[in-house]
Amino acid sequence: MMPRLKELRVSHGLSQKQLAKIVGVSQQTISEYEKGNIYPNMYNVISIADFFKISIDELIGRAKPDPEEMEPVICPFCIPKGYLQKIKKH
Repeated sequence: MMPRLKELRVSHGLSQKQLAKIVGVSQQTISEYEKGNIYPNMYNVISIADFFKISIDELIGRAKPDPEEMEPVICPFCIPKGYLQKIKKH
């Protein structure tokens, strides 16, 4: 879930113990995050992303979606008045 964590930590010259102190967890917990054996809670994900000044998407390795590949989503609050009634009649 956090493939970039070790890369970020090392590139900032931090040991697991130092990062653990910043995040408020144990060194072993950081080690387990880096190995993918356990996953941080949302509070810790936010803390880590904020510390490294990156987005959560960047931290967890999620690629930015291509708008052309995204399916359109109809917001139930944005449907024109009377549209659902027309569909139900058919």
